Amino acid sequence: MNRIPVLLCGLCALCGGILLSPRPALAWGARTHSEVTAAAARAALPDAAEPLVCPPGIDLGAFLRHVRATLSEAAGERRAGLVRGWPDEPARDAAALRDLLDLTLDPARRVHGIDLVECVPDRVALLAAEANRPDRDGRNLERVARGRDGQAIMGTKGPHPADPAVLDMGGLWGLASQAHAHYQLAPDPTSSPIALWTDPSRFAVATAVPGGPVTLGTEMARAHFLMSLLAAGWDAPGSDAVALTWLGAALHYVEDTSDPVHVVQVGSPCVVGHALSGFVVRALATQGGYLGELKSPVAAATDAISNLHLWTEESWDAAGPGGCVPRPLAAPAFATPAAALDAALAAIDGADDRARPSGPGTYAAACRAASPDLLRHGFSLPDGGFDPAAYRGDPEATMRLLAIGCEATAAAAVASATVVSAFAALEGWVRTPEGRTAVARLLAAERLDAVAAREARLAAWVAEHPEGVAPPAVGTAGTTGAAGAQPFRTPWVIVVEAGLLAAVVMVVRRGIRRAGRRAGGATPSPSRSPPPSG
Repeated sequence: MNRIPVLLCGLCALCGGILLSPRPALAWGARTHSEVTAAAARAALPDAAEPLVCPPGIDLGAFLRHVRATLSEAAGERRAGLVRGWPDEPARDAAALRDLLDLTLDPARRVHGIDLVECVPDRVALLAAEANRPDRDGRNLERVARGRDGQAIMGTKGPHPADPAVLDMGGLWGLASQAHAHYQLAPDPTSSPIALWTDPSRFAVATAVPGGPVTLGTEMARAHFLMSLLAAGWDAPGSDAVALTWLGAALHYVEDTSDPVHVVQVGSPCVVGHALSGFVVRALATQGGYLGELKSPVAAATDAISNLHLWTEESWDAAGPGGCVPRPLAAPAFATPAAALDAALAAIDGADDRARPSGPGTYAAACRAASPDLLRHGFSLPDGGFDPAAYRGDPEATMRLLAIGCEATAAAAVASATVVSAFAALEGWVRTPEGRTAVARLLAAERLDAVAAREARLAAWVAEHPEGVAPPAVGTAGTTGAAGAQPFRTPWVIVVEAGLLAAVVMVVRRGIRRAGRRAGGATPSPSRSPPPSG
């Protein structure tokens, strides 16, 4: 049996995902999000050139009450479940809406559209800015479970997660903790080692949620889009700015799930193979970490995957995404509000399916295109602030990688334009009672189902982990899922090296003995003179 693939896949299983390191691996760069969103807005927003009226103050408290009342009225038989999570307490409106939408419950994070709105007269500029906002305002970070008093719900070692799905895609701490909300992996993942070679787009490993990893990029896009429609139907000054704030965020998730590196977990055996070989060489050179710095196999694989992820997206961003947007970018028309709503949700739901076939090829191309530095044991790229050209390797593979990025950017632009066009077609409809109720009913049903699934995952996880999640060690650099990497040491390397040395000594000794015997056979020994004849 060939053990190499088994060993490599075992390492992948240990990694448990592409984002187990504390360093962030975000989606498209800010330039790509901005340019794709701006192109979609200019093509599909009829009033894109008209100045947006920005009142001196937008009453977001009134907006939250509008959302609660609209959802409560539309929830029907499920109203009790909605009210239980969102009681009629204005002081808790912001926290309740965050919880309903699976956003952070940390009150220190100010979420755009809930806690504040930055209104600017330029509609396109506002949409482009808000398309980068989910990466900047922390709405998906550190999903810690909190009680009615806003305090974290603690176990014996640390807090409970609001959703254990966070733990399979980056951990509870740091910027990587938002990954679960910005990825959309295959709905039927498999942890079979063979899949990394035969069907890498479905290969994924979960350690916290059975059947996972659970990723919510598509759910985030749908919820933010429906929230933009509820805001558009709010009859108050500044409602346009609030609606565009939510729409821009929805486009962020649509574009994220159109990104090939956000729809697969590991991507290519090439990456893991390099990480494993680098670990073995470094482990032998450092006597298992006792004579020098050594990262664990998990950290080594995480670094390799994260480096390629960050470098790939920086390369795409630097190449100029605007040149990949179709000219002209189509803005579909819709015969009915129902057709517009269906088209928007279909574009959101299908973004990951369109991107996923390119995911494994992206990592395979990146593995060949990047310089060896990106796969060197212990090397970690920062998130941004580096020149991707400095890490280019094979030119042909680099061109293939840039071509994949261009194709994905074009797909993201088309999906974004469809969503913006649908929003424009639905603005008038959601100002009617019929339209508001239809949107609210859909949003309430989807989010209540999502909350029920999340609570079931959490109950099962807490039953097995009453201790909670231990926070990162203070002052350490690089613990997986925390602040940095703890020193890694393994005595097995010393044992292996001692065994190899002993084997070499035995081979040498045997060689010397055989050489001595051959030499003795060529020269007769005086003590063995032939007997006298006769």
